[in-house]
Amino acid sequence: MVYYGVESRFSVMKEWYDGYLFRDIEVYNPRSMIKFKGQIETLLGGGTLDIQVHEEVTCEDMCSKGENLWNFLYFTGYLTKKSEYFKGKYVFLKVCVPNTEVMTIYENTIANWMKDIIQNEDFHDLYRAMEKGD
Repeated sequence: MVYYGVESRFSVMKEWYDGYLFRDIEVYNPRSMIKFKGQIETLLGGGTLDIQVHEEVTCEDMCSKGENLWNFLYFTGYLTKKSEYFKGKYVFLKVCVPNTEVMTIYENTIANWMKDIIQNEDFHDLYRAMEKGD
């Protein structure tokens, strides 16, 4: 998770996705973690996300679950509505990145996270594995 720059949300991610044991190693729900990464990649690729609208989302709420983050980004203009639909009494939106300016902000932010992580990463094991052909 440090690799993706989400360490500030560890406690929330632990609450939502943790609880799986493999032997004596505790791991997060792999499907949920991949889904979260996949949602970011979908947006960066010009795709849309389906989100349930929560108009009451505050700054404090945005890290409590992924859906709140997408709502916060929508209500602050960093995502825009492509379409709207209802499931029962709940409103859902298909959202996307609105324009090149905002896409550039996302790309630069993620690039900076990666740069910071890579600068602090120890690649000795990777180099050894490459030398051995692993």
